[in-house]
Amino acid sequence: GLGDQATIDAWSEALPQLGAVERLVITHYHPDHLGAGADLVRMAGAGEVVQGSLDARLSSATWGVEASLQEFRGYLELHGMPAEMAARSTTAESRLLIHPPLPTLLVDPGDRLSLGGESWVVHLLPGHADGHIVLHGQRTGRLLGGDVLLADITPNVGRWPDTAPDPLGRYLASLDAIDRLAPSLVLPGHGPVIGDAAGRTRELREHHRERLDVHLDALRAGA
Repeated sequence: GLGDQATIDAWSEALPQLGAVERLVITHYHPDHLGAGADLVRMAGAGEVVQGSLDARLSSATWGVEASLQEFRGYLELHGMPAEMAARSTTAESRLLIHPPLPTLLVDPGDRLSLGGESWVVHLLPGHADGHIVLHGQRTGRLLGGDVLLADITPNVGRWPDTAPDPLGRYLASLDAIDRLAPSLVLPGHGPVIGDAAGRTRELREHHRERLDVHLDALRAGA
């Protein structure tokens, strides 16, 4: 969650029920995922913060002391957003409460973590975020999936000043990777647990196929 009082209050209620929290794993650097990270580490006394190497670089560039939102504003205007709206969007972004935790362990694809007596393999699945990692349990087949696969909504696939080209192509490749992993259960960053991962990847592919057709029709009509 964001680093605001509502998130801190929610964790204050949850932590006594969870027991000891030894490790925090960051799937990706979006503000709703690491905004309260430093607060949570402090409150829980977690001794380890795990983050993907690429994601840590993106987090530092976006939320670090040297970060500037002027490039973001210029990017919005370059792609057609009216200047006044771009200014409002940039101001709103600057007011987000984000307290990223400092990672103590950087991981890359193929690395393994031991969680709850199970070995979990790190996979890089971009599209929603360039450095998005997921963890795949080698005994149970469970997938700690972050925002790559969500049950009720379509994960946002966006192009930003600091991201690689063709995010949709990379996202569709990530859906293929999930099919190959064939997880028994996906524990996502938002919404309910997903029991039929293959069924959900099919739905998302069809959604994007339909949307691309709409875009193509608009372009053919002169958009």
